[in-house]
Amino acid sequence: MATSQRVVFPIHVTYRSNGLTLWGNIWRAKRNAPSPVLVWNHSTLGPEPELLENTTGLTSPLDVWLSNGLSVFAPTRRGYDGAEGEPLPEVLNSAPNGSSELQEGLIKRLVGEKEDLLAGVEFLKAQDWVNPNLIFSAGYGFGAIVTLLAMAESKDLRGGIGFSIAGLLWDDYPKIQALLMDKAAKIKNPLLLLNSADGYNDEPAKKLVQKLRKGSAKSNSIVYPSRGLSRAEGHDFFAYSHQWVHDAEQFLSVPNALLSTSVVVSRGSGSACCR
Repeated sequence: MATSQRVVFPIHVTYRSNGLTLWGNIWRAKRNAPSPVLVWNHSTLGPEPELLENTTGLTSPLDVWLSNGLSVFAPTRRGYDGAEGEPLPEVLNSAPNGSSELQEGLIKRLVGEKEDLLAGVEFLKAQDWVNPNLIFSAGYGFGAIVTLLAMAESKDLRGGIGFSIAGLLWDDYPKIQALLMDKAAKIKNPLLLLNSADGYNDEPAKKLVQKLRKGSAKSNSIVYPSRGLSRAEGHDFFAYSHQWVHDAEQFLSVPNALLSTSVVVSRGSGSACCR
């Protein structure tokens, strides 16, 4: 793996989404502008614990992206970490788990968070150091769902990567399952879905990729073999293993010719319903 290019302190920024003031942090890769950017979409724990995670001494996801020449924007979405908007627990506590009411509430919430992601993309496009044609999205759990929803609506996201998408929602939330299947069929740019066999459920990715490939033959789903992790650790597998790194790097470079002209690629607690 390439040497980390992380700067010690990120650049703190604010942006607006549907009347809400949100914030985020930016780490700029050491490269000539304009830079490709990866937007990291957090799950239910907020933007940075998952991005900066380096469990068992592994290189953090942030350093993986930076070492491949991608600047990183980690925005908050509504209601997380002091950002304006309704906190997610208020939605989760509004109705019983799996109920029709909660499913409708979560769909409304996911659509709102998708709008926050797209507002973050618009913020990036206005920055003179950003290559607006090379903006990507990656997300984990809830953030992977938000990535999929945003890619169904906007072609500004050149490609996306989703870790452990809908693993805790798929079986008990059929309305959300139907929403994701419908939106996956509308996506034209490539989306890579990554899961561990140790996680909660890899069936969502297997089903969704069948829809995704109708829009882009470069979309793919990979399930990595068990490493003896707990279910929770398997859900968070990107922080416990580097199984995914080579495939993510390849996806963002050679197969899709997304970054290959400018980057030398290296080789190498939220609610139980939503993480």
